[in-house]
Amino acid sequence: MRTNYNLYYDRAIPGMREGSINFPRVSTYSAKKGAVKEVWTITIPASPTASTTYSVTLNNGLGTARYKTDASPTQAELQTGILNAIRTNPAFGTRGIAEVSSTNVIFTALNFGGENLLASASLTVAKTTAAVIPAAVPFGRFVARAVGETDPGVAGLPAATTDVVLGITHIVHDIEMTPSRFTGVSGLGTTYSVPDTMDVVDRTGESAGIWVECVESDITINDSVYVSVASGHKGKATKVSSGTIDVSNKAAFRHPPVVSSTGTLSVLIGFNVP
Repeated sequence: MRTNYNLYYDRAIPGMREGSINFPRVSTYSAKKGAVKEVWTITIPASPTASTTYSVTLNNGLGTARYKTDASPTQAELQTGILNAIRTNPAFGTRGIAEVSSTNVIFTALNFGGENLLASASLTVAKTTAAVIPAAVPFGRFVARAVGETDPGVAGLPAATTDVVLGITHIVHDIEMTPSRFTGVSGLGTTYSVPDTMDVVDRTGESAGIWVECVESDITINDSVYVSVASGHKGKATKVSSGTIDVSNKAAFRHPPVVSSTGTLSVLIGFNVP
């Protein structure tokens, strides 16, 4: 768990824990829920032309991978030749990973958000999967894992009522202070971006709880806790039961909503999973 300076700040800052009876239990997850890397497909012809140079160009000439067929070429030969030509070209190696897919070659961006442009006068090349970068996850929001997600280390803002809530994002000092290196102003870093490692509180224990952004201003400690999946409010606490995720069996409101010095509406929540 990274350093949290909860005793030095205003109360009701999203992601700030309240009280110092004990430390919360914190798990770590990668903020990659819903993220997709860009993929290009290079189609290998069934009957390559003999003694012909086939090539693929990256980003308007940043790098070119070439392979010349022999006198009796096969589809498998050309596929292997193009695959190895891409893999051994440093320009391609810093931008993506080449792999075999059926009779074709696919080129997957190395990083989330990485965009490439592949072109060829001798082969059919097409972007078959566009990059998807989900919104950054703010401090003080519930995060969840999508049903069907096979990576237990991935989490993000809940987007469906079937998502499994894992905990609440904890404010961390290193991200919070990052902008000060460039602007001289602290307190501007308030989110986890893809693919940051998030500190997620999944057990507040005997402490007063953790401050979580909320939708309504009239929440009381007697209301049940639900998690919003609505656009603009994903991961916020709400008292509305319809179209939300029910976490009332492991969460409780501990204090009515408060507007922080940053203008954010937050509510104190105790949250405990086994």
